[in-house]
Amino acid sequence: MKKKPTYNRVAIERAKKGWNQEQLSKAAKVSRPMISNIERGEATPSLKNAYRIAKALDSTIDEIFFGKNVQKMNKNKTA
Repeated sequence: MKKKPTYNRVAIERAKKGWNQEQLSKAAKVSRPMISNIERGEATPSLKNAYRIAKALDSTIDEIFFGKNVQKMNKNKTA
């Protein structure tokens, strides 16, 4: 069975702010069930929701949803 992608950076960054899912959902204006589904890898956010979540977490879409993969891609472009 193919492993589903996980978006645990959302949960990690949320925890760093000391927020529960409800607090993040209010700050990002995204439903709490959607936050839960994203964190479990059960849903992929729309670009609009990804932006709202990243902004609420004082981060970027790249950092939250792509993490080290973006750093590797950027490093390869400059090499």
